[in-house]
Amino acid sequence: MARPIKRVTASPEVAAELCRRSRSTTIGVRDRERASMIMLRLQGLGVAAAAARLGTTAKRVSTWS
Repeated sequence: MARPIKRVTASPEVAAELCRRSRSTTIGVRDRERASMIMLRLQGLGVAAAAARLGTTAKRVSTWS
């Protein structure tokens, strides 16, 4: 039996800031990717699904979320 997906939560203010950063073109690439990882996790995706969508490793997504 698989382990349940851990839910990531954030306040509305934090979620809005992450959303802004994930769309920003003037922020660093690494910061934009990190914000995107966390946003996908906030939307309920698992680590593996978020990694597949972003084209990165599950370990990296797990570290940042």
